[in-house]
Parts: sequence; C-alpha cells; structure tokens
Amino acid sequence: MHPRDVLFASVLSRILTPMPEQPVLEHFNLSEHGVRILDRTLANKTSSGRIIDVYFKPNKVLCEYCESTGCRHVKFALNIPGVQKILQKKGWKIKE
Repeated sequence: MHPRDVLFASVLSRILTPMPEQPVLEHFNLSEHGVRILDRTLANKTSSGRIIDVYFKPNKVLCEYCESTGCRHVKFALNIPGVQKILQKKGWKIKE
C-alpha cells in the first residue's frame, strides 16, 4: 500500500469514527476562592463553550454568570469532590 493511501485511510477513519459525547458541564479549574466550569451549552461559532465562575463567598456559593446561588452551575460545583473538600475546610456542612 502506498504511504499516501495509508494517510488517506487514517484521515478517513478519524472522520468516520464517532466522537465520544462530551459532558455538558465540566470542571475546569479550582481554587480556595471558587471553581471554573466549562458549560458547553453556551457554545458559539468561536468557542466550544463558556467558562463560568462560581465563587465561594463567606455565606454562600455564587454563580457569576447566572447571578444565582441555586443554578445548575452551583449544583454541579457542589458535587465536585475537590470543592467539597475546600468548603469543609472552611467549616461548611455539605448536604448529601
């Protein structure tokens, strides 16, 4: 088989192979002050999603994008083990 044919077959295989589903929300970054979440439902022509900042305030967890303490971004963040660990160190009780 000619090397060009091998390359073509490889490229064609990648095009025809279905990509695995990516999660709609994905943990992107974490610090003591908050968590960044990639929200793929907010994709546009130039990006595959939007980074959402969820902040750990003294008495609440706040989503900057939704300006909410109970949106799906906050709920997602509170289920991330690293977030739970940080909040527990701050003395917060995490509801199961």
